[in-house]
Amino acid sequence: LESGFCSISILPDEGFEISREYFVKQVLEPVDMLRRVFLEVVLEPVETLDINDADIRWGLQLLFQQQQILKEALNRLATARTASDYMDIISHVRRAIEPLRANDRLRSLLARAIKELNLVRSDVEPDAINEASDEIASTIISNLQERRGNFANYRLIGPDIALFNFSSRMGAHTTTLRRNLPFTPRPQRREAEYALYMAIICVNYLIRLLNALGLRT
Repeated sequence: LESGFCSISILPDEGFEISREYFVKQVLEPVDMLRRVFLEVVLEPVETLDINDADIRWGLQLLFQQQQILKEALNRLATARTASDYMDIISHVRRAIEPLRANDRLRSLLARAIKELNLVRSDVEPDAINEASDEIASTIISNLQERRGNFANYRLIGPDIALFNFSSRMGAHTTTLRRNLPFTPRPQRREAEYALYMAIICVNYLIRLLNALGLRT
């Protein structure tokens, strides 16, 4: 070689771990990736061994079952390339969210968690704690029957409904709601990531909340 140097790549027989600091210094900094903000997507562990409360155990078991569907979707995202692949991922999100959607028992459990974990307080009106806890829970798991005061058309709608409707439109249905007109969903990676990551974040939060309630009781 004219330069007197050659490039040699060595591939280890076994995988090995590198530190976060090494990854930042040796990988991210050289390619100027530090200007980006990275969202770490993890699946929250479900702990039920030390929880005796039957309602909390039920809630965590339900969330664990739906989390497994999201886990499968996350695995499929790694190799997804076509609109059909992304539709499949979004349909997994729909399956995961459907049993949670407007689930009265789950919403009541969330309201209990919000109250008992002291996430709201009122030094003036004790009833406000119950009402606020219920309203906050209804912004996570929707209460489709709720009507309040003079707000005749007011409902507390959570991300469960939004995610289910989005995943239905982009991952399952092929006709419009209003006029039953045919259409073909053509989602790309961004749509699949949006639905999947939003669902994971939502389910993770519910698991963390119920874990905290279960360890407190």
